[in-house]
Amino acid sequence: MQDPGQCNLKNDSNCCKDGKFYMTYKCSPPMLSSTKAMLTLNNFEAGGDGSGLSKCNNQYHSNDDLAVALSTGWFNYEKRCLKYINIHNNGKSMRAKVVDECDLNYEYQFPCFNNIVDSSKAI
Repeated sequence: MQDPGQCNLKNDSNCCKDGKFYMTYKCSPPMLSSTKAMLTLNNFEAGGDGSGLSKCNNQYHSNDDLAVALSTGWFNYEKRCLKYINIHNNGKSMRAKVVDECDLNYEYQFPCFNNIVDSSKAI
């Protein structure tokens, strides 16, 4: 459990209550080749709803970049950092650069699901 005094109060977090402690999560379910991805929206820019600098290169990224954060299992201990993934949907496809991991402990919220591809607005 973590002390709420360490909580990031940006982006209207409602988890930081004095005198209360919050669970943290440090694992993700295993990924299977049959696991389908769920595309979600993230803001990788400074001050955005992302959790800060990206894990892969310690930088912020423009919402105009084709950038993604992956669930822990797909992120695979940073082995996919700065590599490209292919995203296919409704007969269209594009390549996006992996810049971050979908955080397990951002503002003491529940961890992201194991099938998340958290994408920039450009995607």
